[in-house]
Amino acid sequence: MMRTELLRFNGAVERDPAIDAWMKEHAGELGAIAVQWFEVMRKCGDGVRELLHDDFPVACLGDAPFGYVNVFTSHVNVGFFRCAALPDPSRLYSDVLRRDQIWFTEKGRGGDSHLYSLTDFAARANENPKRGYL
Repeated sequence: MMRTELLRFNGAVERDPAIDAWMKEHAGELGAIAVQWFEVMRKCGDGVRELLHDDFPVACLGDAPFGYVNVFTSHVNVGFFRCAALPDPSRLYSDVLRRDQIWFTEKGRGGDSHLYSLTDFAARANENPKRGYL
């Protein structure tokens, strides 16, 4: 069986003043986009922590990163880490992650992205949630 290791960062805190300073340094139209996306990440649950890594804001669930933003001269990066590729979806329902800690991204037709929490979806009454179906 293949073992999946998680990328982990030491030093993530509930609210990092260095990120607020980073956001002030990146004011303007592109900075506003980065701030908006990072605020979405901050609201992804009680266990969200953050830190600056390679001089850009990273959002973590505990110490495992799940998203980041960065501002460049003519574009903004909003990225999501592939924290764990789970060959067994039933692991999503283990004691490791609560339903409110599982998020999905969906790319829209116009290239925009939407972020959805698993709690936005109800499990089907006749489905076994451990099979990984909604």
